[in-house]
Amino acid sequence: MYNLTQWLRSGLLLWIAATISTISLAQEGGEDEPEYDKKVYNLISKNKPAFEAWQKQNPTTVVNLKGANLAGKDLSGLNLAGAIFEEADLRGAKFLKTNLNKANFKNADMGESDASLTDFSGSNIEYANFSEADVTTARFHNVKAKGAIFRESEMAGANFREADLTDADFTSADLSGAVFSETTVIRTKMQGVELEEITVNKCKGLDKAGKPVELNTVAQFVTNLLAGSQKVDDED
Repeated sequence: MYNLTQWLRSGLLLWIAATISTISLAQEGGEDEPEYDKKVYNLISKNKPAFEAWQKQNPTTVVNLKGANLAGKDLSGLNLAGAIFEEADLRGAKFLKTNLNKANFKNADMGESDASLTDFSGSNIEYANFSEADVTTARFHNVKAKGAIFRESEMAGANFREADLTDADFTSADLSGAVFSETTVIRTKMQGVELEEITVNKCKGLDKAGKPVELNTVAQFVTNLLAGSQKVDDED
C-alpha cells in the first residue's frame, strides 16, 4: 500500500511538472506570434470589398494589424482611421488617398510605399521608416514623428502643421512646397533637402545654446536646421 501511494504521488508530481513545462513552452513560443487580428488581416490583404463590408458591420472595432506583413499590398482608398500598424512591414504598400487619421505606425516599415494624398493627421509615426516613400501632398497634421526616417522621400506639398519632428531624418528628401506651421523641428536632419517654396510659421527649434527659439521665416528655418543638423553630425 505504501509503495502504491508513493508511486501515485510520484506520478502526479511528474504530471504537474510536465504540464507546467508545456504551458511555459507555449507562452515562450507565443512571444513571437503576430499580434494582429488574423481575420482582418486575411480580409484586408486578399479581399478589399469584403473588408469594407466587415467594417460596416463592425464600425467600432479597431483594425489591429500590429506586426503584420502587408508588404506590396494595395490599401488605397480605405478608411483606416485609428488602425494599428505598429511594427508592421508595409514596404512598397499603396495607401493612395487612404484615411489614416490617428493611426499607429510606430516602428513600422513604410519604405518605398505610396502614401500620396493620404491623411496621417493625429497619427503616431515615431521611429517609422518612410525612406524613398512617396507621400506627396500627404497631411501630417499634429503627428508624433519623433525619430521617423524620411530619407530620399518624395514629400512635395506635404503639410506638417503642429507636427513633432524631433530627431526626424529628412536627408535628401524633396520637401518643396511643404508647410511647416507651429511644427517642432528640434534636432531634425535636413541635409541635402529640397526646400523650394516652403511655408514656415511659428516653428519650434533650438538655438546654438540649446535654448528654445521660434522660427518664422524660411531663412531662419533653413539656417537653424542646417546648423543643428551639422552639430548632430559632428557628435556622431
